[in-house]
Amino acid sequence: MRQTTIKLLKELIEIPSVFPREERIAIFCSAFLKKNGFDVELMPVENNRCNLIATKGSQKKCILLFGHLDTVPPYNYKKDPYKMEINGDKITGLGSWDMKAGLAIIMSAASRSQLNRLGVKIVFSVDEENNSLGSHIVYSKKFLENVVLAITPEIVDEVDKSKRDNAILLGRRGRAVYEIEVIGIAGHGAALKGISAISVASEIIQFAERLKLKKDRFLGNCSIFIRKVDGESTSLSLPEKCLVCLDVHYTPPYTQDNLIQVIRKLLEGRFSDYLAKGVRLSIKMTKRNTPYLKPYITDRNNIYVNKVLALLSNKIKNLKVSAGLTVADENIVGNFGVPVITIGPLGGEAHSSGEWVSKKSIRDI
Repeated sequence: MRQTTIKLLKELIEIPSVFPREERIAIFCSAFLKKNGFDVELMPVENNRCNLIATKGSQKKCILLFGHLDTVPPYNYKKDPYKMEINGDKITGLGSWDMKAGLAIIMSAASRSQLNRLGVKIVFSVDEENNSLGSHIVYSKKFLENVVLAITPEIVDEVDKSKRDNAILLGRRGRAVYEIEVIGIAGHGAALKGISAISVASEIIQFAERLKLKKDRFLGNCSIFIRKVDGESTSLSLPEKCLVCLDVHYTPPYTQDNLIQVIRKLLEGRFSDYLAKGVRLSIKMTKRNTPYLKPYITDRNNIYVNKVLALLSNKIKNLKVSAGLTVADENIVGNFGVPVITIGPLGGEAHSSGEWVSKKSIRDI
């Protein structure tokens, strides 16, 4: 199995699949699964982009194996990003960890599948590294209604770093992006009369980056980073407008909607002096073509989850259950009430030229 999986990984890495150009890899995976007895459909998404859906066995109750076809662009690569290299236990190449190793693991397992009472559904979606457009299209209550358990070998980017080497994920935080618009008070730049919107925005940035929101016992802390700042002076005047975008990974008790109210109240309290002088602040969720992903937690008492945990405990010493640091397509599946287990290979430096995956961990999964 090890050699087959690594051979598959090599072939997958050699196929460029930076979103939105996933067509070639979808066709490759489709041919492989058809050859191994699966009924395969390439579901159109947009502009030559297709999700892959494969099924085998009974459809009364199914296990879903899923992953994503796309990668991020090759950032700062000084060598061929589409050439797999092996150095000791490390396998490198664009998407090696996130998540072509996961695709190879699913395909290798599918080629040896022996079905009893449960059927198998496989979904390889597009656009996970962007806005999860493929998963928003393929997953629906109807598609998932006969799925009793979903398993994905996605990267394990857990909240608790101490659990990294023997962890699985049973949940992920949610995410949303918010725009804070600052309207300052224009005035002549040389005279420094008025209030610069950019200056106020710089204070908001520092405030937001230090902001401590409530912590969830399982999903951990919320986190905020600044993804965009946009403001300038269009004449010899203090800048009147500045936009600050906050990228927030959040946990219960927060929701995408009530976070707007929470952040607004905190801003109004901290910057009350500016508001009293006429500065205006507004906040709204940034629009995009798909919904932002909500947090989920898998029920550990689910009968199928219990069975898998028992099997994994026999194989993985000191198995730890953790939660994902960032969002992934699991959030969509989990929010339909399907129990999701994430158990991926070890690796590191995703979304960078140093990305790698452990050869040994590919064998062990």
